[in-house]
Amino acid sequence: MPKKAGIPGEDRLPQIVTIGSHFEIAGLFPADSHVEITAMPYVNIRVAGTLSRKQKKKIVKGVTDVISRVADKPRESIIIFIDEDSRENVAAGGVLLADK
Repeated sequence: MPKKAGIPGEDRLPQIVTIGSHFEIAGLFPADSHVEITAMPYVNIRVAGTLSRKQKKKIVKGVTDVISRVADKPRESIIIFIDEDSRENVAAGGVLLADK
């Protein structure tokens, strides 16, 4: 897949390949498995600062458990992205978190 200019970190994102009404995400599903697009819950979690690998594992397990149970979706179809933002790029009450 050709790289698009101007998207920082794009080389670290999963590649989504459309195949008719199905898709596969490279590195997340076996090549012979497909999940229907309409069944795929997509969750984006943004945090100010960083999380440890252990914290991320607990978060994605908990979020996956809740969505699977409440929305009645297969666990394999739930995709979660965690974005860690520098505290210098997040503000609350007009003050950068890095300055608190």
